Amino acid sequence: MIEKNTETTMIEKTYPLSTLELIDIGEQVGVIDEQEEQVEIEKKKVAAEFASKLIGLKAQRKKLSFILRTKEEVREIECDWELNYETGEVSYYSVESGEHVSSRPMSNEERQMKLFEEEAGGPQEVSATESRNMSGKSLEEMYKAAVPLVREAGKVSLSMIQKELTVGFNFASDIIDLMEKRGVIKTDEVSKMKVIIHEQSPSDSTYPEIDALEGMSFLLLKSKAKELGFNDYGQMNIEELREYISASIQVSKMEEPVAAA
Repeated sequence: MIEKNTETTMIEKTYPLSTLELIDIGEQVGVIDEQEEQVEIEKKKVAAEFASKLIGLKAQRKKLSFILRTKEEVREIECDWELNYETGEVSYYSVESGEHVSSRPMSNEERQMKLFEEEAGGPQEVSATESRNMSGKSLEEMYKAAVPLVREAGKVSLSMIQKELTVGFNFASDIIDLMEKRGVIKTDEVSKMKVIIHEQSPSDSTYPEIDALEGMSFLLLKSKAKELGFNDYGQMNIEELREYISASIQVSKMEEPVAAA
């Protein structure tokens, strides 16, 4: 007895193909070959990108591991710089804090510049008519423009004068030399930096020592703090340290015994 199922199913059977069918399948194979080649190209491209990312990550990890190990990090900071012809060094000081950052030996070009000035008779006085810059203004005119700038900034440097007045290195050096001759600035004995000598108001200050703090560099303020017996200034910035020293001076003055009349 044969029972016929009412439902159909799919089974495989081999058929011989015609020429047209073979051509069609051959074209499909060609398309697949092109797609496979494109995928291989993309695969290599992606692999190169991932390899580059891995190299970058490894370099970053190496850098951070070094920082963790040494507990130090190299950072770029904006600095003023000064030439010291006596020591033959160029010193760099932080614009933000005034702290000494580093020093390096002078280059031959920097030394030759000084020799050239000495052979020419050194910086000219204000009366020299040839002492002019790109703007055509005399040294005296530029000096008068520079003084209020440095007093307002509370500091002075060659780079600052060059930037603010748009003058060259030699002209800026002449302006600073003239400021020192006329008592506007002086060379600090500790830090060797140029500092502002503040003008006294008509009514003399009650605490001239506090007024003098305004022209001090960060390095000199630290030295002053040590004189007062304060050494825990590691986390302070220059303004905080100046305020602390100012308050300490006021307290010490108030504690001084009043002289008998």
